[in-house]
Amino acid sequence: MLGKEVQNIYLNGEATGETRLNAGLAGHYGVPLVLVAGDVAVGAEAKCVLPWVETVAVKDGIDKYSAVLKHPEVAQAEIREATARALKGNTAKPYVLKPPIKIGVEWNSTTIAETCGLVPGVKRTSSRSTEYRTDDWPDGMKVLLVELLLALEVSGGKGIYQ
Repeated sequence: MLGKEVQNIYLNGEATGETRLNAGLAGHYGVPLVLVAGDVAVGAEAKCVLPWVETVAVKDGIDKYSAVLKHPEVAQAEIREATARALKGNTAKPYVLKPPIKIGVEWNSTTIAETCGLVPGVKRTSSRSTEYRTDDWPDGMKVLLVELLLALEVSGGKGIYQ
């Protein structure tokens, strides 16, 4: 998520990635996550939080800007096979976060943190960090999205492509 602007995102004090954030939002609506495809790291994160989930590693990240990729036909075949496994007899359950929910962001810029701190309910916790607390998961994700959009604007609107 906006690798140039965001250093880390925290969910209830623990470093988290997009998988857990999205699983929490889906879980709020009673929808279980059954398949995660992405790099090796996202699969490992998914398995830690959602032990029942099927994962497919389609790439192995080297650094922020490069990865070793599987051939598209191989990746597609693996995703199809994992999808079939995931939907056949899966014991998945929704990933539900119990309130209160605390979403923290460590920004790569003090200016971004200062700007995001202007959003009602968002508090600066350090010169480069913000935090939002809520009992409503969709509300928390909306605020995170607003913060990410503000960060993109403050950084010149080019995000990771700058």
